[in-house]
Amino acid sequence: MFGPSRLVVGLVGLVVIGCTASQAHEVPRPLHLPVDELAARLAACKVTELATGLAMDPQVSEVWRAFPDPGVYAMLIESEDRPLEVRFAAALMLRSASAAGFKRVDPRAMAQVFSSALQEDLAGYAFPWGSLWEPHEPIGLLGEVFLELGVPAEPALGALLEDATARDTYLGRDESAAMAKRQYRVKDFAAFYLARIANLDLPWEPDLTRRDETIDQLRRQLPDLPPVGPRVRPQALTINSQPGRWSQVRTSTEREVPVCRGRIAEHR
Repeated sequence: MFGPSRLVVGLVGLVVIGCTASQAHEVPRPLHLPVDELAARLAACKVTELATGLAMDPQVSEVWRAFPDPGVYAMLIESEDRPLEVRFAAALMLRSASAAGFKRVDPRAMAQVFSSALQEDLAGYAFPWGSLWEPHEPIGLLGEVFLELGVPAEPALGALLEDATARDTYLGRDESAAMAKRQYRVKDFAAFYLARIANLDLPWEPDLTRRDETIDQLRRQLPDLPPVGPRVRPQALTINSQPGRWSQVRTSTEREVPVCRGRIAEHR
């Protein structure tokens, strides 16, 4: 017979074995990913200020402090079910706060988000997308994203080559007047980026008809682009006027005419 001490040891051993076995079969609890919470926070952000200020925008530090996981932003960017504004805001946050996290996102999803933001004018201004053929600043802070993405960005950009909607709102009296004369459109930005990615020549053409011909020639040199769809008609007349901001008068055939109301804001 076993003595009392051996009996106690045996019972303790059975308890330990039982606990170990139960722990081995325990299903780990899933980690909580605050995707919806972050989406709601980004939906409340001022996307135009994020797009023009990037890391200098105070919204970046505020949101990143509450949601510092790059993977959650990537999930939003790659989710086609989310609103474009939320996906774009998530991309801008990563661009500003985590270069490594930005590079880990699916490049085709990132290109689709940025190209749609260009088409929907989510930045509110054209200067973050670049001044294109201007020698001193060929690519803007947002435009350079396409060059970094490279070939994976080509399909998303190719889908914009028929969009003739004006994108010529720049800041500063001299720059705004000079850039308005160039009559930049969505398709001009897309074609310029495509030419840079593919290392193809795209000469500057001030005449819109000749410029469209060079864009069509560029398309023929990139046979893997999406097929040509119906041409997108330019926007009808719209007038935006806010105190202290540039207002723009846009028609389908005329350039935007910047009118200064209040203090002139200079783009740096």
